[in-house]
Amino acid sequence: MRALFLALALPILTLLFAAPAFAETPPADWKTFRYPELHVAFPAPSTAQPALERSEVTTGSSKAPYTTMVVVDGGRYAFILSMADETGNAESLDIEGVAPRVLESLKAKFVGPVRNLAWPGGQARAYDAAGANLVARGRVMMSGRRVYQVLVLSDGATLPPFTDAFIESVQTLP
Repeated sequence: MRALFLALALPILTLLFAAPAFAETPPADWKTFRYPELHVAFPAPSTAQPALERSEVTTGSSKAPYTTMVVVDGGRYAFILSMADETGNAESLDIEGVAPRVLESLKAKFVGPVRNLAWPGGQARAYDAAGANLVARGRVMMSGRRVYQVLVLSDGATLPPFTDAFIESVQTLP
């Protein structure tokens, strides 16, 4: 039983205590991708080819444009960014349930607490998660009436070393 516990705990401890290689800034060979129509800019490897998928999300009684972008598909990991534009929705917005719904769809659980962050013009939540075959780090941000979800997933025991550089450098645009 102890061996099983240690085998399950090792990937989670590695995720929590691994020092990111690029905690402050993205690597020098990354470029900034700007999507003014999505009100977002982010760094990614210069070879990235972000793929967009547009749909609608229903919130309460209204529908909002929803865009999911796979920024980098690294095979064993992915950088994902999504945005729901709720500017036409008069109902109150709350980002508390966003991360739990994402993790439910991934069959993953929070690892540690969800952290509240200061965010210009809105609110943000950061979290780490793990499931049977994945680890993840994410951030949900609300700026004005737009809700952003930044997520890095890996099917290994650890996240890529540039996870924090990507998440920290995502910028919302007016």
